[in-house]
Amino acid sequence: MKLNTKNLSKEALEILALGKGYRSDDQSEMIIFQSPENILDFEINELENDDIPDFMSDNFGLDSGSTIKQISHCIKEILHADKYELVWLCSNKRDAESYADTPESVYEVDLPNKQTDYTLISDLGSEGCLVAYKAK
Repeated sequence: MKLNTKNLSKEALEILALGKGYRSDDQSEMIIFQSPENILDFEINELENDDIPDFMSDNFGLDSGSTIKQISHCIKEILHADKYELVWLCSNKRDAESYADTPESVYEVDLPNKQTDYTLISDLGSEGCLVAYKAK
């Protein structure tokens, strides 16, 4: 399964091309150490972020009404991995600062060297992209 880059935001394309993004943990500390499935459940069911199932449907052919377990299984297939992690990234420091208590808390995140070891699973443009990557 290959990501269709034709409809991605410029921010998502930047993250993919550079293999890095920016984030702050100031507003996400409570979910940092949770499993990817718990994070997906929180994002989709608590925050009602419909973009994740919609993105998975539009780009990977998954039904938009798929369960967390089905979405997680699809991510594992895409990455050819038994385990994966999730991270929200912005393409630049300025956008990431909107999620930070202070600009100094924004930091750069390098994605794995091989592009096949990560994929987007949500694209909200300047609001950020949710990236899945192979766990080490």
